[in-house]
Order: sequence, then structure tokens, then C-alpha cells
Amino acid sequence: MSERAVPVPTDPEILSKREANRTVVEQYLAIKGNSVEERMALFHDEILYEIVHTEELRPERTCGRKKVQRRFEDNAKCWRDFAYSKIKLRGTEDPECFIAECDGDGAIVNPMFTSPRPYHNYYYIIFTLREGKIWQLRQFTNPIKLMHDFWCEMPDFCK
Repeated sequence: MSERAVPVPTDPEILSKREANRTVVEQYLAIKGNSVEERMALFHDEILYEIVHTEELRPERTCGRKKVQRRFEDNAKCWRDFAYSKIKLRGTEDPECFIAECDGDGAIVNPMFTSPRPYHNYYYIIFTLREGKIWQLRQFTNPIKLMHDFWCEMPDFCK
């Protein structure tokens, strides 16, 4: 199968839209720590936040601003100092779609631990924007690494 070159748009309106949307994604990826308000400001009212690989080994979808905000507030109780780094951000043919590959680092707070434990994982995140806001965020990472770092019981096929 031959590779197809991605067409480079020349329409100034599309270029401007792509650049503005890329800036929103870069802002999201640059947030350090658990700033729920900062993240929520970048989301569309109809946000769909999806973690494709979870510790339950099934996708987890959260729809709508209120539910996503509640999820981020709950996550803030388990995570400290989370940040993305080594970010590779790629555009697509669609000026409203971007793909990020990055490291994610922070500390896990768990009542079973005497102090926060370091966490590191690798992420693929697909962002789709609407009206200049993140409308859909699909996050892929290694759920086994997450389970290990949280000291969860591992599925039989991982033992």
C-alpha cells in the first residue's frame, strides 16, 4: 500500500482555525498539577472524556461538563503534581483534530501508602475540538502500569 501525502491546506481560514485549535490543545497539555478550573475552561459544554484502557480493562466514558468536572475533582484526590512532558503534538487533515504522544508523571495518593508514590506512564491522546474548545478527548495508556502503581490486584493473564 502506498503512502498518501497529507494535503497542506492553503485556505487562510482553515490555517487560522487549525492554529487556534492547536493552541488550545497545547494549553491543556501544559497544565501542571490538579487545576480543575484551568482544564474545564478549555472544554466544550458537550465534552466527551474517554479513557480507552482502564484498570477494569474496558473503556470509560464521561459525558457533559458537570460529570467531567466531578471526575476531575475526584481524580484530584488521588493525584498530585501530574504533568505531561516530552510532548509530540501532531495535526491531522482535520483542523479540529490533534494527536499527542507524551509522558505523564505525578504522584499517586492512596490510603494504603504512607506517602505519595511516583507515577509514570506513556499517553496517546486524541483531541477533537468544536467552536474552539475541546469537545472530545480520548486517552490511551497502559492500564497494567496504572494498576501496578496503584497496587491493584492484577488480572490472571498479567501474572
